[in-house]
Amino acid sequence: GIAKPFRAEITVENDNQEPSGGGGGGSSTRTYTITAKAGEGGTITPSKKTVQRNGSATFTVKADQDYEIKDVLVDGKSVGAVETYTFEKVKARHTIEARFAPAPEPEWDNPFTDVAEDDWFYGHVAWAQSTGVMQGTAADTFAPEAPVTRAALVTTLYRLADAPQDGGEGSPFTDVPGGAWYAPAVTWAVDAGITQGVGGGRFDPDGAVTREQLVTLLYRFAQYQKRDVSAGEDTNILSFSDATELAEWSVPAFQWACALG
Repeated sequence: GIAKPFRAEITVENDNQEPSGGGGGGSSTRTYTITAKAGEGGTITPSKKTVQRNGSATFTVKADQDYEIKDVLVDGKSVGAVETYTFEKVKARHTIEARFAPAPEPEWDNPFTDVAEDDWFYGHVAWAQSTGVMQGTAADTFAPEAPVTRAALVTTLYRLADAPQDGGEGSPFTDVPGGAWYAPAVTWAVDAGITQGVGGGRFDPDGAVTREQLVTLLYRFAQYQKRDVSAGEDTNILSFSDATELAEWSVPAFQWACALG
């Protein structure tokens, strides 16, 4: 009989060379690998792609939260901060690399007339107001020099804890009415073991927070968050001339605060 012509299918990966000529009636299908690499702060997908000769492949670049795409390099050359890139009519191996950078903080739209950009506390006020942890005393005032009341401090901690419960009814304190704006925070603080009031069934919501109370409430809040507060156990605070004036209940809190700086 008559011999049939021989036909061969050949796949070659990672080969930059053009197919060599020759007879025999054979054909070859060549493939090329495109590898991707992502720096810290984002991803690029797929991480690797095998493409047939003259084929195409698209890669997607995505930045993580709080990051942005800084640059994308194809075979070592910048193609800009693109979110996608497509290789077309592929005839060789390629590489694609995505680089990321921390996203700049959005500019704060300062609503307060008593907080200036050159104030040492400007950045802290910006963070507190923009995150909702603290609000001003009015729409356009923050009152940075005003004393902090016990109600305001407990409410701030309550918001830092992401307001874990609603309510406020049934407060154990005679001076905390159920409808007060700070009532939910006080109820939460009692349940969380952060405050016990000032005695006599009172919380004293309008009373100014002393340094002793502040440090103690922060210490208890750290315990509530299950942070390690053992750093202060061996801290000597007797170097302060007024250390003997501390109430016994506040000593562990001051040791912890001084140990952490």
